[in-house]
Formats: sequence, C-alpha cells, structure tokens
Amino acid sequence: MEKMDKIWKILMDTRIEIIKARFKYSEYAEVYALNYDEAFNHYGINGLKTQVLYVQSNLTYWRGETARAVKLDLKNAVKLMESVQ
Repeated sequence: MEKMDKIWKILMDTRIEIIKARFKYSEYAEVYALNYDEAFNHYGINGLKTQVLYVQSNLTYWRGETARAVKLDLKNAVKLMESVQ
C-alpha cells in the first residue's frame, strides 16, 4: 500500500473514533478531523500534517484504551507524512 493510502486510512479510521468520543474539547478535535480534506486540498501534505497536529493538541483530555490507540495512530500518521515530504 502506498504511503498516502496508509495515511488516509489512518486518518479516516481515527476520525470515526474521534467523532464517537465525548471528552473536553472533543468538538474542536472533531472539527479539525472533519476538515482533513480541506487542509490537504488547499495546502498539500504540510497543511494536512498541521491539521493532524491540531487534532492531537485537542485530544489531551481524552483517556482510555481507544484514546491511546487513536493518539498512537495519529503520531504514526505524522511520521508517515514527514517521510512523504
């Protein structure tokens, strides 16, 4: 699977979990996650990476097994994005 395909799969899977979750600042994380496409279309891979970093910053208060898995997946997505640049 191509790197960009892996990145998008991670982002779409984690977006679903973020939308289902309810925690402090979840609505902000959700808005940023829902606009991945917009960020990528306007600013390319750097814009997408920035968008993911904004999502990560709003996941601070999310706890539990799902939260840990999503945070790790997003971290891995950022690493993949850095290797694409």
